[in-house]
Amino acid sequence: MKFAADSAIAAERQAIEFIRTHCRERNLALRNEVALSTPDRVNGEAGDHAQSVASTRVIRFLPIRFGVVNPSEVGGTGNLSETGLFVITNHPLDVNTRLRLLLDLTNKPLTLTGDVRWMNAHPRVGRSPGMGVQLYTPPDQYAEYVRTLG
Repeated sequence: MKFAADSAIAAERQAIEFIRTHCRERNLALRNEVALSTPDRVNGEAGDHAQSVASTRVIRFLPIRFGVVNPSEVGGTGNLSETGLFVITNHPLDVNTRLRLLLDLTNKPLTLTGDVRWMNAHPRVGRSPGMGVQLYTPPDQYAEYVRTLG
């Protein structure tokens, strides 16, 4: 299928809207929408303004540890953005929980702090169990790393 428009960006928007409509009509999940980080997302459901506040995500699996007091639970990242990340885990924490994270960036542990903004405790096809985390003032090292992935 080909989408034609006045610009490449407009054609891409048409293609994205076509895919979203197709999936909504068939009740299918969009994998990249698991990564949207919005305050209204709870248990994997997006709020009405999800598209307007979504940040660019890069799919990347990295080992990560997380916890409320100490980052002792083991998980992995599903994706990263400059403002947040998705933690794949069978034990996601409740929405609005503040947590500490220890991310292994090529054998350089980096401590992060953030809030759980949404969680998915029940895995389904195309939806990993885990939680979307909004980061508090990510260190420059983290932001630079994410930029190099894009």
